[in-house]
Amino acid sequence: MQDWKQLTVAQLREQYEQERYAPNQGEVLGGMARRSREVREAITVEAFRYGIEADETGWWCPPAGQGGEIVCLIHGGAWRGGRGENYLYPAPWITADGRHYVSLEFGSALDFGGRIQPMVDQVRRGLSHVIRQAEARGASPRVHLVGHSSGAHLAACLATLDWRVLVPEYPDALRSMLLCSGSYDLEPVSHSGRREYLRLDAAEIQALSPLRQVFDPRRPIFLTVGEHESPEFRRHYETLRHKLSQAGVPLREWVAPGLNHFEIIQTFDADGALGRFWQESLAQI
Repeated sequence: MQDWKQLTVAQLREQYEQERYAPNQGEVLGGMARRSREVREAITVEAFRYGIEADETGWWCPPAGQGGEIVCLIHGGAWRGGRGENYLYPAPWITADGRHYVSLEFGSALDFGGRIQPMVDQVRRGLSHVIRQAEARGASPRVHLVGHSSGAHLAACLATLDWRVLVPEYPDALRSMLLCSGSYDLEPVSHSGRREYLRLDAAEIQALSPLRQVFDPRRPIFLTVGEHESPEFRRHYETLRHKLSQAGVPLREWVAPGLNHFEIIQTFDADGALGRFWQESLAQI
């Protein structure tokens, strides 16, 4: 596993640009958006608001019954793009299994002068809202969080927070985390081409790099990455895997064979590779 500090500027930039490693990015994302639009026509999808800002909203898909757990997804987009409404495609199989499905909307770093901390604050408020609204919506206040790409980074940031303090009325609400293809140390990110729109000082790099934080040893984490992702994304996966293993965090790990950075998240469905891995992981906790 190569040290990122040994890469040239050009090499580091290349490894954070997905086009080289996932040339079908547009096709895959377009397919996910199309499937999500079809979901909105096929099942109940309820819009909700968790804060006062225009983008502090989300989509809630309830099952037919009452009392099921919640699956909450935080989408990716390199901290500058993506929409939660385009990640509704997993809802039918999750709700058919008796669980609620939630996809959060939130702002981008471009809305906050290149800063990521406000994004973390938004998804924290969003998840807190989902937990507190669970019973009123007929759900169990037990949440399984899913994050992909930059959304996996945001989810990992939430995993390092003390939810017993944040939502004391439901101290054990956050039950598991699926972290898929994320960047968990912002220092190399700050030296990549993403420095053109991200504004990360040393304090924010330290505070918002999950690899430099402590994880709750009681909460299971399911860690995944695609086989055909860039060496840097594979390195983030391996480094976090080692940290979690050393810390005694309950961990299931998986490298998705034959899949790139975007193909892996599109398989988050009942018969897809990521969906099967996630269901097998849940069955073990």
